[in-house]
Amino acid sequence: MSDYRRLISYIYEYEGKEKGKSIGFVKLESRNDQCRLYVNAKRVYVGGNAIGVYLLGQGGEKTFLGNMFVRNGFGEFRTIVDVANVENSQKPLDTYYGLVVHDVKDSWRSYQTIWDDEMAAESENDSVTQPPPEEIQAAELEDPEVLSLLQETEQTAADPETRWQQLRKEYPKMQPFDYEGDSEVLAIRPDDIGKLPRENWIYGNNSFLLHGYYNYRYLLLIRLCQEQGQIRYLLGVPGHYYSNEKYMANMFGFPNFVLSKKQPPNDGRFGYWYTDIKLG
Repeated sequence: MSDYRRLISYIYEYEGKEKGKSIGFVKLESRNDQCRLYVNAKRVYVGGNAIGVYLLGQGGEKTFLGNMFVRNGFGEFRTIVDVANVENSQKPLDTYYGLVVHDVKDSWRSYQTIWDDEMAAESENDSVTQPPPEEIQAAELEDPEVLSLLQETEQTAADPETRWQQLRKEYPKMQPFDYEGDSEVLAIRPDDIGKLPRENWIYGNNSFLLHGYYNYRYLLLIRLCQEQGQIRYLLGVPGHYYSNEKYMANMFGFPNFVLSKKQPPNDGRFGYWYTDIKLG
């Protein structure tokens, strides 16, 4: 995989070894020793467990990347991997030939894609075949529904306001603090940070953010319209304006604070630590 910069590969559904229809795609973009990976799938079955995303490597080895967020059958997953050392496995990205998504405790029903047939054939668990990467890149996508999903995600990524309009359709709105200008606030979860541009993904593993989320079970995604029509986007974490918390918030990249309109009884310091982010 070290010879290409961008690859798009179909994902197919499987029951055991029986191959079904195309249900989505995986897109990989490699740049500056990092690879941005985006998975989009539809009709994903969710049982009682999390849905894991794994890279397929030599000898049938699987490397866990994280859990897919699935809502109403539609699944999305984003991450960035080190091309030279994938998820601290001491293995480079070019030793992986595909990707699989399945229940973390049961792989009988799975969603798979292969972008390197030759390497897959050498694997102990060779079960599916697809065109090699150069054919995938050369062909236009044949599934109109999958192509539409790909075009929608790429168009959304190009413009911050388009992205915001999409996000505001998906998440509940809040009015947690006072603001003189036009503002809109959405309640999100850490998994939803994967829908933001790549430079924001680091917040998904931010200890301060996760601590705030597990205490209050929500985060804030904020759009502010400032004077002269300038738009500002913020990521907010619930918390309190205490000296020790201020120190931790600054250390983990949330230097600003705004008081909540509603305060808990006998507590006038509840609000939100926040930082600026970019949506485009």
